[in-house]
Amino acid sequence: MPQPTQPNTHDEAVPSSRRPGRAFEDHQKPLGHHLVEGAAPGSLSPQIVADRAKAVSVLRKAEEFMRTDNPAPTTPERVERALELAAGRVGVTLADYHAIVRRDPELTELEREVIARSHHRH
Repeated sequence: MPQPTQPNTHDEAVPSSRRPGRAFEDHQKPLGHHLVEGAAPGSLSPQIVADRAKAVSVLRKAEEFMRTDNPAPTTPERVERALELAAGRVGVTLADYHAIVRRDPELTELEREVIARSHHRH
C-alpha cells in the first residue's frame, strides 16, 4: 500500500530554512512578530494588538495555502480565496480581516509583501 505523501513546500526562490508563516527577515521568528510583539507596552490598545494578531494569523495561514498551491496565487481572485479560507480557519470573517488591514498601514504592507512573494514564486 503506498504511503501518503506530504505536499511539497520546497521552493527554489525561498531559502529552505524559511517555512510558510515565518518572518521574511528572520526565519526563526513568526511572520508579523514585530507587529504583535514589537509595540512598546501601553503604546497600543489591547484591541489593536488583538486585531493585529488576528490579521497576522490570517496572513500566516494564507501564505501556507498559497505556497502549497491550494489555491495557487495566480490571480487576484485566487489570492482572495486563500485569504478567505485562512480567515475561516482563524475564526474571523473576510470582511473583518479586510477592515483590520485597511486601518493599519503596517498590516497593509505585510499583506502586500506576502502576496508579492507568493506571486513571485509562480
